[in-house]
Amino acid sequence: AQYPVSLAISPHGVRYIDLSNNMLTGSIFHTVEYLDKLEVLRLNDNMFEGAIPKFPANCKTLELHGNDLSGDFDNIVHIRSLEVLSVSGNFGGTLPSKLARMKKLQYLALNNCSLSGTIPSIFENMKELVHFSVTDNKLVGSIPSFGGKLSILTHLFLDDNKLIGTIPTELGDMNYLSIFTAENNNLIGSIPSELARLKMLNTLLLSGNNFEGSIPDELCMRDIDMLRIDTTIISSDFCTSYNTNVSGTAKKKMFTKSIIEAHHHLFQAEARRQREPPNYHG
Repeated sequence: AQYPVSLAISPHGVRYIDLSNNMLTGSIFHTVEYLDKLEVLRLNDNMFEGAIPKFPANCKTLELHGNDLSGDFDNIVHIRSLEVLSVSGNFGGTLPSKLARMKKLQYLALNNCSLSGTIPSIFENMKELVHFSVTDNKLVGSIPSFGGKLSILTHLFLDDNKLIGTIPTELGDMNYLSIFTAENNNLIGSIPSELARLKMLNTLLLSGNNFEGSIPDELCMRDIDMLRIDTTIISSDFCTSYNTNVSGTAKKKMFTKSIIEAHHHLFQAEARRQREPPNYHG
């Protein structure tokens, strides 16, 4: 099916458009920027291609993931009211620091975008950020400390990149961080004991790196639901029996399914929440 031209030119009062999961083809019409009242636009999981058009400046939710769109972020960064941005599977190029201009952004998903370069430290200015996901890219450099300023960040997904260096101890100051994954990178050093200060932490996945030493006792004393370091998947109850160089094949079989299901339910719940129309009053 083709993208409906009528939605790109009228009516100007429309606030909510959801055309997700419809196998729509073609390009997104550039006149969509004239929908000046539009707050929610969901075009994800279709077969759109071509350049990213300019979007309305009042948009709060923009979901384009699961398409084959090209271009860069220039037609997005002007949306200062944006709260949800999900463009996984599109784009390319570097991760631009100008994304930090969107101070109201809460949910940022840039998975599988062929992004290169480093993660800009200026992202520490995105104080409202709750979910940050850049998995399956080509990002290099170290994990920014973010100055410990992303105080309400809850989910941090950095898997399958080329990140180097150590895990910043400042991550232990992110009081609401519940999920931190950085598997399949080139991280080194020891697992910082400061992560044990994360009282909300329930998932810590760090396998596929080059860590040394034992899992800190402070982490072992925590009730962490999912803990995976190198090839070891263990529960916190047995944490002290292992170090990062020991293979836990039996426990890997035991916990793999629960880890996959936990991530599935997390993203399913988030997807359902985002598909609900906004509750307008008046």
